[in-house]
This record gives sequence, structure tokens and C-alpha cells, in this order.
Amino acid sequence: MIGLILFILSEAAPADYLTAIKEVLPSAKKVGIMCNMMANVDALQKIAQAATQLGLAPFVGNVKALEDVPKAFESLSAQKVDVIWVFPDATLKEAVAKKFILEKATAAKIPIIGYDVDFVKEGAFLTVVKTNEVKYHVNMEVAKTLGITIPDAVKSKIVVEKE
Repeated sequence: MIGLILFILSEAAPADYLTAIKEVLPSAKKVGIMCNMMANVDALQKIAQAATQLGLAPFVGNVKALEDVPKAFESLSAQKVDVIWVFPDATLKEAVAKKFILEKATAAKIPIIGYDVDFVKEGAFLTVVKTNEVKYHVNMEVAKTLGITIPDAVKSKIVVEKE
């Protein structure tokens, strides 16, 4: 199973992240989302609509507090999601949460996409950055470790952060 963890950037819309999932991992069908559901109702509604249009099925692991991180991760992993998208909620940005997610995802062979370029440099697989155009910042070391090959059609959108 190849999965993907995504963290959201304020500049990139939910559809940009979902498009990244389809372009980088074209066989992905199930999208796991780690977030505080109550704090992200609007975003989750937009994701549900965009996911349907792209043929993706979203699953949510609710994280209200630090102790919810392992339960949410394990729940999504048990759903055999192809992608786990982690929102930049305060709890999920804590060092202990990031460390847990990075370690568990690596052990489970699930690539991680971070909420910013610094997180990609720390060990996440990819993040989406949108300025004038959408770019995917990739940690190629992680991609190699997890056996991910970037499709040729996407390479023009890739910015390599770590070889």
C-alpha cells in the first residue's frame, strides 16, 4: 500500500492538494484526513465536493488533542487509505505529533506531505505551494526510500528540496 500524508498551506486550495494526490499517486483512491473536524467544517465540505469530482473518497481521523494523534493515524491506516492529509492544526504542528506521524508513516510505507517546505526538509514527502502557479516541493530522499517514482507528466511542477 502506498499512501500519502498531506499538510495544507493557506495559499493552496483543497482542490490543489487533491489534484496533487491524483497527479503524484495516480492510483490513489482513498484520502485520509487528520484534523480537528470542528475547526475545519468548511474545508472538509469543500474537500468532499472536490474529492468526488476527482474520484477520491475522503476519510477523517479527528484530532482535538495530542492524545488523539495515534488513534487518528491508526484509524486511517486501518481504513487502508492511499493518502493521509494532515491539516496544520495547532496540535498537529507540535514537534511530538510531527515526529510520531513521520515515524509511523515511514514504518507503514506511507509518504508524508507537509504543510510547508521546512516540513518537507524534515522528512515529509511533498507539499503544495501556490503562488502564481502550483508547485509540488518534494523530498526525493523520502520518495526513493518509499519506492515512489514521480510520473513524467508531473515533473514540470516539481521543486526538489532534498535529494
